[in-house]
Amino acid sequence: MIFFFPGAEASIDWIGLLFQFLTPAAVPFSAAWAGAYFAFRFQNQKEEERKTTSQIEVINSTTITLSQMHKELSGYKRQIITPHLSKPLMAFTMVPSDFGDLSHLVLHSDSLSFLCETDHFQVPSNVGYTYILFRRALNMIVQRTNHHVNVIQPALAKRDEPRAPITDELIDELLTADQRGLQEGLTRGMVQYVDDVLKEIDTCAELLLAAGIALYEKDRVVTYETKYDQDKTDDG
Repeated sequence: MIFFFPGAEASIDWIGLLFQFLTPAAVPFSAAWAGAYFAFRFQNQKEEERKTTSQIEVINSTTITLSQMHKELSGYKRQIITPHLSKPLMAFTMVPSDFGDLSHLVLHSDSLSFLCETDHFQVPSNVGYTYILFRRALNMIVQRTNHHVNVIQPALAKRDEPRAPITDELIDELLTADQRGLQEGLTRGMVQYVDDVLKEIDTCAELLLAAGIALYEKDRVVTYETKYDQDKTDDG
């Protein structure tokens, strides 16, 4: 737009002058704004990546712990339980044995609370429930072992022939009905509980893995390959 004034010898381009005046100030301002914007965006991306990395680490550490729990229980089942499953008097022939210190195997379901805001909201509670079952299984193993060591073994030690085979008649002779019933009940319960917990650990780990793959890059999530051992769990 060009303005003409009476008596003026030339026209003045006010918009051009304004543009020429503002341009030197606009360039550094634009550069500063762009720098601040990209710095903020970069920082935000770094924070999102840090958050994602932290969440993946929690999922992976939980998966590893589940795998270790499964390894301990499946090893106990394979070495202690399975060899006696077909024996009618397995409650008395099964070796009394429990674990060492497994206090390092801990699952913190609250650390997975970020999954509650996703389609996998059931996973944290499933992890917490699995941990409770695992500790109960260990406790049942300890109870059965203690009763065997403190009650059954001292009674069987009284037999005339230390190497004589264990029979129904010998058990009835050396144990009270309550002692025998408790030992059989503890053994059956322990065997079934170990089986149930192994399946529960598998289910929990698979749900956790599915959540990790759905929410994050697949190659950043630890896989879970341990599968439940389909051994018999009855007395026959």
